[in-house]
Amino acid sequence: MRNFKSLLGFGVIAVALFSCTPETIPADADGNADGKYTINYAVQVVAVGDVTRGLNGATVTLQTQNGVTTKTVGADGIAVFEGLNAGTISGYVSAPGYASVNFKATAAAYNIDVNTNGYVTSTIYIPAKNSGIAGRLYADWDQDGNLTITDPGNVQVVDLKVRYNITAGYPMGTGDGMLTQVSLDYNTYASATDANGNYLIENLPNDDLGYFAATFKMDDVSLPDAVTIGAQRIWSYGPVAISLIPGEIDERGDTYIP
Repeated sequence: MRNFKSLLGFGVIAVALFSCTPETIPADADGNADGKYTINYAVQVVAVGDVTRGLNGATVTLQTQNGVTTKTVGADGIAVFEGLNAGTISGYVSAPGYASVNFKATAAAYNIDVNTNGYVTSTIYIPAKNSGIAGRLYADWDQDGNLTITDPGNVQVVDLKVRYNITAGYPMGTGDGMLTQVSLDYNTYASATDANGNYLIENLPNDDLGYFAATFKMDDVSLPDAVTIGAQRIWSYGPVAISLIPGEIDERGDTYIP
């Protein structure tokens, strides 16, 4: 069995939340004192690849005028925050076994003559962490042409990463509650190789339905110089687009470093 030394670079959640900041709207000219427009804001959490129902047990966190508020959704996958100011909404969604997603949405404010409470909904799709990537780095240190690892202890990836970007296919919605920004909270997953150059990164968010695009790259691969054994040099490559199919390990195979 291969032994893998994994260094998962899961970033700490550090979301800059500026939620439900009221918009400044000039007073209208009807002579009546303006009332206040507030909203009940509903967030539906849906698992990417399973749009038939909401994700029971997910949590939604917003920064509201009353401070940071977190709610857990029920069987319908919906959490409702009541009496918020209209304007920009920011928050994040998380669930066990899924990648947390940061988001921003908009809720338009209106000139009204009486106090009014509206209803706004956003839908957030979050990907399951059930994919992986594996492979091996190797080189012919002594240049004897047999392409075998003669000094395997020197194969070490200092910085091997998988990164994610939102794609144009992500459902952003329309009108009130339309999303203006979406990103994976844990955007980078990193790992080191074992003594034989093998690497394995597990529990990666999948890119089902093409909502997120994943790329794989290696930086600062440490290996001895092929001519003067013992001298170190740095090698890197990437980024390379990868497909992270739900429940599968993407086998990158052997990467030969000349």
